[in-house]
Amino acid sequence: KEPFGMEESTPRKRQDFPEYSMLNRWSPAEDHGITVHGEAADGELWYGVAAYNGTGGEEVNNDKDLAVRLAWRPLGPPSADGAQSFLQLAANATWGVADEDLAGKELFQDARQAFADFETGARLDGTRVRLGSDLTWLTGPNAFMAEVIRIEEEATGSLGAGEPVTRGWLFSATRMLTGEARTWKGVHPQHALGADGWGAWQVAARWSEMRFDEAWTDLGMLLPSESASAVRTLDVGLNWYPTRSVSWKLHLLHSFYADEILIGGEPSDGETALLLQVQFAF
Repeated sequence: KEPFGMEESTPRKRQDFPEYSMLNRWSPAEDHGITVHGEAADGELWYGVAAYNGTGGEEVNNDKDLAVRLAWRPLGPPSADGAQSFLQLAANATWGVADEDLAGKELFQDARQAFADFETGARLDGTRVRLGSDLTWLTGPNAFMAEVIRIEEEATGSLGAGEPVTRGWLFSATRMLTGEARTWKGVHPQHALGADGWGAWQVAARWSEMRFDEAWTDLGMLLPSESASAVRTLDVGLNWYPTRSVSWKLHLLHSFYADEILIGGEPSDGETALLLQVQFAF
């Protein structure tokens, strides 16, 4: 994985939400390349530097991406049992060249429902720069996380070429109701189901937002009638961890669209979804 972003850097089994936020759509994930990473100052500093093929394992052109991520941990490295509070401030960036046909593709909000459609002729064709920063604070049964991202990329649409900008941010807060510490490695129930208790219970909430500047529609990249210029999603849920290897997540999500868009031929300014996820980790 490229060293970029809080969500993408966290393994799926340690996520407190059933789905990644929509910010994750712009974070690089797995790719072919090389990474050098490590720690310094007794674990207070973490760094990662990488060179990658560009846009996932299927890319076949000669364009490459460079990525860097730096993290400061003023309270020291994370403890295995969460007995000590953990604070991390991180910043990351990528630079590369993107060459991708976007025609017919869609953008999705947190519930994985489409809120934007790319028009015929839309493509990324030039330099792409991603900038991001994030914060993680784990203290006893509580966890607070925030992330911001900004992407500027050279693109071409049916009405011309330009450099559309996308911005986004999120904030999440969770609390263990059964007293466990929210550790760097997820939730470890004190009293597993079937042993001497009912597992661990957690409440979670997340607010995420993405904004797209006018260039996306001015260039003929996004179809105005089926694309929102800004999307905000509220996710609230209850998580149950009967054992260390099993989790149940029941979450209610509502997405607010800055503009009315056509969904199934009908205008709408928002959508609501109820998600149930059962996860087994071995």
